[in-house]
Amino acid sequence: MAELTQRQQERISKSSSNRLGSQLVRSGADEGEVVQMDQDELKAAAAQTEVEKRGVEDAQPKPLPDDAKKLFRSPEEAEPRSHEYKVLKMKLQLHKMEIMAEKRPAKPRPKPVRQRPTKKPVS
Repeated sequence: MAELTQRQQERISKSSSNRLGSQLVRSGADEGEVVQMDQDELKAAAAQTEVEKRGVEDAQPKPLPDDAKKLFRSPEEAEPRSHEYKVLKMKLQLHKMEIMAEKRPAKPRPKPVRQRPTKKPVS
């Protein structure tokens, strides 16, 4: 159990016998043997399984991308999508403005005030 991280050790020590047993059976241990184990044996077997699992994961090489073109787009390929995004964004803004204009009550226009013509003095 010393080969495990602190977190893994805590998880195993806090687990119930039923949980440890079911984990061991899922990892391939014989169910008959697991049923006969006591708490300490279950913890030791779970720790051993965890160490073996970690060793297998470390030994497997991680796949590397063969070609960066699969991961990244060139600027030429990304440009049309960028333009589409800008157009859709503008359409959305226009739609929001239309909705707000419909919700807002129309302001009545004030009537123009007509001034009376002043009388010119007769000379």
